[in-house]
Amino acid sequence: MNSQASANQENKPHHEHKSNNAQKAQHEHKSGHHHHGHKPIYQCDAKVHRTMMAVKDHLHQLCGEHVHRLVKVETCDGDVFEGHIVSCHRGILYICLSNEGCDRAFFPGGPPIHYNNVLPLVLFNLLAISLL
Repeated sequence: MNSQASANQENKPHHEHKSNNAQKAQHEHKSGHHHHGHKPIYQCDAKVHRTMMAVKDHLHQLCGEHVHRLVKVETCDGDVFEGHIVSCHRGILYICLSNEGCDRAFFPGGPPIHYNNVLPLVLFNLLAISLL
């Protein structure tokens, strides 16, 4: 019985060690760190992430309030588009390019590929949205 008690003692710390590793792995999975043993090459700072989410929520609200309005949109890359806001969903602003917008748009890298004159624009790449 004494040897069985010592065997239980030896197994107990080993079992707790596995439990701690499982908890650590579960924490890493939930927090997005080291998923499947891969080391991330980029991890967004928590404060920056909160700021980005607040900006996204604000832009979604603004764009939702101005659906169907004619706007001029300027991107961080210097592209300028003119069209009507169609919708804003999951960080993407969809604008229907006006004929004038297609003719007057400035594309430093050449015109973008768009479907049916509806152009998806990533909110985080927008510098300004102006009502026309």
